[in-house]
Amino acid sequence: MFTVKQLRYFQTLANIGHFGEASDKLGISQPALSAQIAEMEKMAGSALFERTAKRIILTPLGLSFLPYVNDILGRMSALGDIIASHKVPLSHPLKLGIIPTVAPYLLPSLLPRIRYLYPSLSLQIKESKTDRVVELLRSGSLDTIVAASPIDEDEFVCEPLFDDNFYYAVPRDDPNALYKSVKEGSVDTGKLLLLEEGHCLRDQTLEACHTKQYRHDITASSLTTLIQLVANGIGMTIVPQLAVSTEARTDNISVIAFDGEIPKRRICLFWRRRSRRSKDFKLLAELLKSVAQPILDQAKNYIG
Repeated sequence: MFTVKQLRYFQTLANIGHFGEASDKLGISQPALSAQIAEMEKMAGSALFERTAKRIILTPLGLSFLPYVNDILGRMSALGDIIASHKVPLSHPLKLGIIPTVAPYLLPSLLPRIRYLYPSLSLQIKESKTDRVVELLRSGSLDTIVAASPIDEDEFVCEPLFDDNFYYAVPRDDPNALYKSVKEGSVDTGKLLLLEEGHCLRDQTLEACHTKQYRHDITASSLTTLIQLVANGIGMTIVPQLAVSTEARTDNISVIAFDGEIPKRRICLFWRRRSRRSKDFKLLAELLKSVAQPILDQAKNYIG
């Protein structure tokens, strides 16, 4: 069967129509080119080129070969591009999952950086609750996810990104709003507002407040809605540091630190342990860390 090299020689000669010019373009001697074409004709059982005094033209058999040769070499070139794309960092399409209590605060800074640093990256984003993005990661529908730990780390690689401290968010006229920090128990957790079931931040909030008391009659599907409820005096909630600079801009709430040990969640990048794209994911993790830190730093302007 013909080799890829022979097909390339055939294509070049067919396009140029002259042995000398074709051999110059290929960077080989004219006898070497002639020998390869003769070998192809021997395997084909008939001439592929008609030799004239001035030009080389394709025979009917050669003409029938040409579209197939062009297709094969085109596919080989495309295959080379695919292989090369895996060698160039963050150039292969990437499907990213991210939880709702992180996405709106991280993505506005992340996406412009990705477009600038990795313009060839095709990024697909799926925002959903933790259980769902974990399920999609496990099934292969997502390549990597941003979520709060812990998640089954036997099945996934976990790359820590940052610690996200928790703070009280209370109405501006709440008595605790006068303080920069309050002790546990000073805040009436009977007024605690939570996200709906399925959000990991809901469970983390109850754990941070060491309580099972909360407003059962009101839940929200987003942190933004919770903050608006707090701003209107309907209750209090817990806000992660990542969200503070976005959600605490209203004049009607105060963000207060915990007195003593500050509860927190750890945000991580997860991917399947068997994935061969660890280099890409580690690059993405470093990028996520770099965009998260200024957001966390900015939050300090709104606390206390």
